[in-house]
Amino acid sequence: MVGICGIYLNTHAQCTFANPGVKINGTPYTDPVTGKCIMNVDLYFDILHNAGGKYFWIHLWPTSQYPNHDYTPASDVPTTSVIPGGNGVLDNSIATFGMYHKSPALYMLPSFPPDANVPNFQYAGLTISEVEGGGILRVRTGTL
Repeated sequence: MVGICGIYLNTHAQCTFANPGVKINGTPYTDPVTGKCIMNVDLYFDILHNAGGKYFWIHLWPTSQYPNHDYTPASDVPTTSVIPGGNGVLDNSIATFGMYHKSPALYMLPSFPPDANVPNFQYAGLTISEVEGGGILRVRTGTL
C-alpha cells in the first residue's frame, strides 16, 4: 500500500542507518467525515551514531507512485514542483515528516526546510521515542 521512505541523511552526519520497518497496528479504516484511510503504524529504524545532531526526513508514497529518485548528491533533496526549480519528487507523497536527535533531545520537526510547500507534512498525534543500547538508537513513530 505504501512505498516507504526516502530518508535523507546528511553524508557528514557520521551515522549508519539500518533495519527500517513498518508495523501496522490494528485494522485500517475509512474516516466517515474525510473519506481518508486511517491507520496506526509504527515506523522504525536503527542508527549507529556519534554524539553530533541528526536530522531525519521520512517520505511516504503509494507504491504505484513511488519515485525513481536518486538522493545523491546530498544537495539533491526532494521537493515539490510548486517552488521554482522544484524536482516534483514529493508531489505524490502521502506523508512527509522529520525529526531531530541529539542526545538526549529527540523531537518532531515543524517544517521541511528544503521546501515549505511540501504537502501532507504535519500530523496531529504523531510521536517518536527511542531505545538506546550498545551505541544503537532505535527510533519509532506512531499513529499516522
